[in-house]
Amino acid sequence: MKRVSIYLPEEVLATLSLNDAELTGLAYEALLVRLCVLGEISAEQAAQILGMPPSAFQIWLERYLVPVYSSTPSYHILKDSSQSYSLLELEGQGSNLWHDVNAQSYVDSLRNEWSS
Repeated sequence: MKRVSIYLPEEVLATLSLNDAELTGLAYEALLVRLCVLGEISAEQAAQILGMPPSAFQIWLERYLVPVYSSTPSYHILKDSSQSYSLLELEGQGSNLWHDVNAQSYVDSLRNEWSS
């Protein structure tokens, strides 16, 4: 596997609440979504790279506001939109992105955002 580096200005990094692992995971996820939208890789390839079923990757695409079922040719991401999926396929997906995150601290930080 080839390593790709991303450079961000120190002043941007200083304002982020993400640690290095979280930032790397986010960049990796965003890159795969964008490559999929551009047609450089398929949704199935991206899902496989991320270690998840294609149905879980659909949800990630929607999180990035990619219209999965759009009629625009460049957005024909899914091969078979008539296939049904089970919510149970998502069990454990994305856990690699959260393995270093303290759940209670994360929830507390979200609650603090609401009160400010």
